[in-house]
Amino acid sequence: MARRTLFRRRPMSLIGYARVCAEQDLAPQLDALRAAGATRIFEDRGVSGARIERPGLNAALSFLRDGDVLVVGKLDRLGRSMTHLLQTVADLDDRGVGFRSLTENIDTTPPPGGSCSTSSAHSDSLSGI
Repeated sequence: MARRTLFRRRPMSLIGYARVCAEQDLAPQLDALRAAGATRIFEDRGVSGARIERPGLNAALSFLRDGDVLVVGKLDRLGRSMTHLLQTVADLDDRGVGFRSLTENIDTTPPPGGSCSTSSAHSDSLSGI
């Protein structure tokens, strides 16, 4: 399993992702992501979470770099299923990218000045979901 380095090459960026179905309002998610400090937000409008192709999510995942943190308002905005969600978070961790879900108060990033963490530690933190 990949290990995250203790020292980052560049400052961490919070990158947001928001998704709504056609009849939902995206504004509350965008407001929450901005309040959390997201510097850039990718979005999908009118796209079901069950769809494999989500252009906004694909763009966000491509944009993320080592040291960044992907932020979502709720877990169900990111994963199609629990298996998909856990795999996505593990893939992010392998790339050195953290994950935060605002509603569930989940954060896979180490605390400032904290030690390195591994994918298994992140999986353990999500096991209670």
